[in-house]
Amino acid sequence: MSQVASMHIVSIIALAATIAACVGVPSTPDTSDDPDGVGTAESALGPARCYGKMLQPSPLEVQQPIGQPMTLRVNRQCDPGAPLVTRKIRIYARRYEGGVAGAQQLLVDWTDWPGAQYRFDVPWSAGTSLSGSLPPGRYQIYSYTINASLYADWVANDAYARQMSTRSDNTYVEIVEPGTWTSSAWGACSAPCGGGAQSRTNTCVDAASAPLAARMCLGTAPSTSQACNSQACGGSCVGHCNGMSAGCFCDTMCEMAGDCCSDYQAVCAGP
Repeated sequence: MSQVASMHIVSIIALAATIAACVGVPSTPDTSDDPDGVGTAESALGPARCYGKMLQPSPLEVQQPIGQPMTLRVNRQCDPGAPLVTRKIRIYARRYEGGVAGAQQLLVDWTDWPGAQYRFDVPWSAGTSLSGSLPPGRYQIYSYTINASLYADWVANDAYARQMSTRSDNTYVEIVEPGTWTSSAWGACSAPCGGGAQSRTNTCVDAASAPLAARMCLGTAPSTSQACNSQACGGSCVGHCNGMSAGCFCDTMCEMAGDCCSDYQAVCAGP
């Protein structure tokens, strides 16, 4: 081969490399944000798409008692140029402890997510799935979305539709047994007669009677106040103890008038 031919071959190879750099060759998707290796940056697999970004469920506490009313929340994130069309979204949970993942449980079946709606919110009762209850433990929560126009093909197991569905990253929640309320004894009444009030305190505790945050007890807490000593105070005060013959007391009116028995425990004949 002549030197001139060799130079032409080298030039062609260099030109091909330049063209490839300009056009851009799809790279391997970045799945570093997803421990399952099925990430949100999937645009290399096909046309620009949108996918879900899982937020921590609300209320925002990591521990949630079974039965706690909650809101599952997903933000929409899209590749540049992706159309904001209606999508279908499906939400799952699976137990994930010690790096070991359990079977996935369906929380929300395919539901429309309008294209103009940036965030998808849906109510959820902690510890429940569409197939039953979830035992206490730490759970991953994640979603899959797909363009609504491809949903029928997805159901038919079409390869392209399956490829175009996108999985979100994960958020986590720990589901625990709810606590129970325990109440102290009622305190002293604020008045001996004529109507008073007394109070007590409530504490949320676990099965071992250890205190918990109040939010860990579901339902309405027991009352912390009640009326007491609603009986009427006595009539005439002069020279008498007002009340029953046992355990006499001096009512407020007599006390203010300075007309009270010196011995509250005296046996009284009544007013």
